[in-house]
Amino acid sequence: MTSHRFIVFEGVDGSGKSTQVRLLDEYLRDRNLDVVATCEPSRTELGVSIRKMIMSESLPELTTAFLFSADRAQHVEMIIRPALEKGITVISDRYVDSFMAYQGVSGNLKMQDLRLLSRIATKGLKPDLTIILDIDPAISLERIQRRGTMDRIESSPIEFHRDIRGFFLKQAEFYRDRYVVIDGTGTPEEIHQRIRDVI
Repeated sequence: MTSHRFIVFEGVDGSGKSTQVRLLDEYLRDRNLDVVATCEPSRTELGVSIRKMIMSESLPELTTAFLFSADRAQHVEMIIRPALEKGITVISDRYVDSFMAYQGVSGNLKMQDLRLLSRIATKGLKPDLTIILDIDPAISLERIQRRGTMDRIESSPIEFHRDIRGFFLKQAEFYRDRYVVIDGTGTPEEIHQRIRDVI
């Protein structure tokens, strides 16, 4: 592994992204690498406010897209890019692909417009590696239900989650040079080992 990488985890809700980000963070730190683990929406004050707003009410699709883009712009400028410039590995739970999937596949916004918003917000910053945790949405939704209360997006019909999964897999098929699909079934430790084999 080189001195730094920008690694992103994507997948449907309940696929285990947060757990795998944490396990990879611990694994790399144990090998004396400097790591920043982050997520989208970001944990900045802006990101937290936007997440609460979007989860609590149904906003116009374009409004939601601009809010997420504003958070992404701040996330890149304040957290991701400064870390990478210092040679620190960045691991993110979601990034542009989730934005494209949830705002594009599920809504009426044009993909070309969402790509433009993303390029502006990120100034073209792309991950070195995107790991798709692939799992049947029926299984991932069972995991979420066992966790407790489901939010507005998680409560969407299963067809919605299948469309999201399909988008991620198409991305991985198209951009094979920087995407890897990992089987998201099994224990967290088994999935983590698959990720370590890739890393």
